[in-house]
Amino acid sequence: MTRPCPCSHHLATRLLNRATDAAAERYAAAVTLHEMASGELPCWGDGVTEPKLLDPAEEVPQLAEDSFDPVLRDRLVAFFGRGLHRDPGKRFGSLKDLTRAWTDVFRDLDQTPPLTTRHTVDRIGRDRPADPGAVREAAALAATASTALAAAGLTARALSIAQQQLDIATVGELVKIPAARIMRLRGVGLGPRNELVRRAREWRRGFGVAESAEAAANAAVRAASSAAPGEGGEPTAAGRKAPAGVNWSRVNLDEVTRHLVPRPTHGQGGAASSL
Repeated sequence: MTRPCPCSHHLATRLLNRATDAAAERYAAAVTLHEMASGELPCWGDGVTEPKLLDPAEEVPQLAEDSFDPVLRDRLVAFFGRGLHRDPGKRFGSLKDLTRAWTDVFRDLDQTPPLTTRHTVDRIGRDRPADPGAVREAAALAATASTALAAAGLTARALSIAQQQLDIATVGELVKIPAARIMRLRGVGLGPRNELVRRAREWRRGFGVAESAEAAANAAVRAASSAAPGEGGEPTAAGRKAPAGVNWSRVNLDEVTRHLVPRPTHGQGGAASSL
């Protein structure tokens, strides 16, 4: 039977030395942050040998560098190189220092302006706003379905997630991805997830590629109110009429699913609730 990596326990530092004071607690916090950043635990040696038996020259555990966000990789390696150091005296001196260093990992990421293309330059103008945030907003407004995400106004973190985890490169590809899939991404902070969902929603509206099924249905119902009986659309899973005027090829999967799933019923007889 394969033994679990002995360093996986957050207090493995007690095996490396006898310091079980605040330094060990900060080590445990760094392990947790490593798991949050990569989805994996750092590991000492071969994962089988007890840490206390390792060569003293091995001062830092193996980090899951390949699982770090490429935008943050160098900063994370530097942070964990100190936070997980074998020698308690070389770790962060206090929880405040550790917290400040962790915050610095993400500092200034939003200050990098997006790349430009001939199209975005033509639409934004060559005299771009000086503020990076304003530049990103202008780039997002100028984006089309064929615009590269690198030039579409996303922050560096959101861009990296889109490219690395969603494996997409253009705005048109992003707008086709359901929001639920983005929200389920592992190791991704709420800020970048919300940014991707928000931008995708804005671009869908701007491009007209994701009509709301409910709004389209309401419009079709109003239009059908003057039509002759029997001229409705096609029946759906709930026995309702699918509006004939809805262009389903332009409705995203989330909206289609919401429209097709039967509405809640009540009562013993299973009668459908009133519409």
